Amino acid sequence: KVYVDTVGDPEMYQKKLFSAFHGKIEFVVEKKADATYRTVSAASICAKVLRDLEVEKWRFTEPGCDFPLNFGSGYPSDPRTVEWMRQHKHNVFGFTNIMRFSWQPVKTLLKETAEVADVEWSDDEEEEPAYAQGLTKITALWQPKPKAVAKDGRPAKKARLGPFKERNLQLVEGF
Repeated sequence: KVYVDTVGDPEMYQKKLFSAFHGKIEFVVEKKADATYRTVSAASICAKVLRDLEVEKWRFTEPGCDFPLNFGSGYPSDPRTVEWMRQHKHNVFGFTNIMRFSWQPVKTLLKETAEVADVEWSDDEEEEPAYAQGLTKITALWQPKPKAVAKDGRPAKKARLGPFKERNLQLVEGF
């Protein structure tokens, strides 16, 4: 039996997990399962510790984002994180890829900035999780994704995001 804590619809996750694992594993999916099952509580603590370690090692990958890394815990309830977000919000693009756009503080800050493009971000619980893509081993969630290859064998170009396409924005690498 596998116990799963969810913030989304437990029935939806239960169906996805059942389907992804072809009914071979029994799943108990509940909101606040960490308050009901000790194993889920322990797993939640382990996940938070690992997440905190990853946040400490974080480095921005976007060009030109040499922001200070004093963003606190990264949780929306942390005043340091919210203040960092206010100070480092881009007026057109919003935030860097460390931000979780489904969090209410992020949505609020984006709405406060008139210049930021209106974009509907899918809620986390609606995103297609890795386990629903046919992965059956938990360790597979930490494996790098294979690089896409074009028909000619060269690395495939990444698709441009909607706001960039709509505004015909291009990457400028030199002048």
